[in-house]
Amino acid sequence: GGVIDFDRDFHGVDINFTHVRGLGNGKLSATAGIDYSRSTDARRGYENFIGPQVGVIGALRRDEEDKLTGIDPYLQLEWEGGPWVLSAGLRHSRLNVEVNDFYRSNGDDSGATKYRQSTPVAGVLYKVSPVLNVYASAARGFETPTLNELFYSPSGAGFNFGLRSAKSKHVEGGVKAIVGSNTRVNAALFQVRTEDELVVDTSGGGRTSYRNASETLRRGAELSVESSFAGGWSARMALTALRATYETGFGAVAPGRHLPGILRANLFGELSWNDKAERLDAALKAIASEKFYTEDTNTEIPAPGYGLLNARVQAKQA
Repeated sequence: GGVIDFDRDFHGVDINFTHVRGLGNGKLSATAGIDYSRSTDARRGYENFIGPQVGVIGALRRDEEDKLTGIDPYLQLEWEGGPWVLSAGLRHSRLNVEVNDFYRSNGDDSGATKYRQSTPVAGVLYKVSPVLNVYASAARGFETPTLNELFYSPSGAGFNFGLRSAKSKHVEGGVKAIVGSNTRVNAALFQVRTEDELVVDTSGGGRTSYRNASETLRRGAELSVESSFAGGWSARMALTALRATYETGFGAVAPGRHLPGILRANLFGELSWNDKAERLDAALKAIASEKFYTEDTNTEIPAPGYGLLNARVQAKQA
């Protein structure tokens, strides 16, 4: 064990400009901007003992300063005309990571790395009627490692500056509809294909290192329904089904294995009531989840599925 002394200073700004003008038979909205952020961490670690006495601040074991600087210019376009809404965007992300190690007794772990990626997105929505919309979208994603994921190399020595960012391709299609006068339905199908997925490599002694896995694939469906009834009653339901697998193997992980910690199915339901004066409301909530694997090889017994039933009663008096 140890004692941690941690301090973080951060700031940022997002500056953007939006221009709206007529184009063709519709309206074009254009937004250009830049997102800047900077974070500085001062990290110190101490032993939690002095000789035989424990639970006290002991000798210094870690002293470093970590700096992250992100600059992201972006451009967004949206054109709406008649039943059509077309949208597109482009973002260029640049993240610099700099580590200054002031505790040199165990070597100098100072270093730096950079991450760069452009991520476009495009979408189309068609208004079939005032109560029925269909849409589709495609995009690229970009996820840089966090400082917690960079802290330790697989060998246990120093920062893992060789860790790459995860890059993904997303597609989605769906329907948004109003059924009758009081019911809203949303349904979607999606797929995410990722290269260099960030996963746990080794974990032990309070230290966890990460690595880039092979290609992964997520395919899923989502359905939600919201409805209101007479007498102050309303109901909500949401269902998610997701299959997340390693498409190509790495190490001891065979192709087709499920990603750990990801639920394959999850169901949420709620039945609620409130009086017209909004002084009293009550609800029943139900949550049901499918089992999930806890490690990459899927050879250990998975964590079991579970169900929760919650009841709520609330009274307000002004």
